[in-house]
Amino acid sequence: MEYKIIFGWLSVTIGIVSYFPYYRNIFLNKTKPHAFSWLIFAILSFVGFAAQITEGGGAGVWVTGISGIMCVGVFVIAIYKGTKNFVFIDKVFLAVALLTLIPWWLTKDPIISVILVSLIDVLGFIPTIRHGYLYPYEETLSTFVLSSIKFVFGIIALETYTLSTFMYPASIAITTGVFCVLLIHRRTILKAPQ
Repeated sequence: MEYKIIFGWLSVTIGIVSYFPYYRNIFLNKTKPHAFSWLIFAILSFVGFAAQITEGGGAGVWVTGISGIMCVGVFVIAIYKGTKNFVFIDKVFLAVALLTLIPWWLTKDPIISVILVSLIDVLGFIPTIRHGYLYPYEETLSTFVLSSIKFVFGIIALETYTLSTFMYPASIAITTGVFCVLLIHRRTILKAPQ
């Protein structure tokens, strides 16, 4: 299915391009990523990526792997230039993210891990949502818009549609889409800082 390869490459291209403005804004001190969120996103992306590969996701998994790599990059930069106000719940989400592989290892079936990864990704996004609500101009809207789009294209590119291949990218597309709406709404209420 040639169109799946095309959508796979589109999702990867959008995925890489989507981070350019984010990285730029971090270095310009316009965006202040929450370091723990990005570490959690990286771990979860790699678990989701491994599950998708195991379940025969094909070209649709590429975007998840690239996203994991890009999340590691944001995490490393966020250590120096991001938000570092870590609260107890952030540490809980990190610990739980690291534990998501245990059910897969015990059952030899990735589905429980994928469900956990999807849930934790949504919950792990809470610090970013909190930060975006309070400081909507410190997040790069275009990165999150493109993130939703890249995962929709990644879903189209999947070779096999199972809960293990579909659930994680769908949860990210929805979560980032909702976050975009929140940022737009908050920006209409709050004036941009000078």
